[in-house]
Amino acid sequence: MEIFLSYNWPGNVRELFNLLGRVILMTKESIITKGHLVTFLPSCIRKGSDRASSLKEIEKRYIVESLKAHGGNISATARDLGIDRRTLQRKISGYRIQ
Repeated sequence: MEIFLSYNWPGNVRELFNLLGRVILMTKESIITKGHLVTFLPSCIRKGSDRASSLKEIEKRYIVESLKAHGGNISATARDLGIDRRTLQRKISGYRIQ
């Protein structure tokens, strides 16, 4: 609970909802731990980090995990992420994801 209270939540309820959605989708366990949250919200523990860099790290990690979950299938991953296939391909290229 302290991780929720210690974070600023600049996006308010929408940001919290999105965080929980990502954690639920990407976590196989039935109990969400602090470690799961920190994986998707590193600025909670690295308060001095650049927010834009943190968001990019989160997005990259989210894409990588979704690609793994879909066996590398770009179309299925794009559908899962709710983005266009070409957008996903640009992000994969930009983040240099193999």
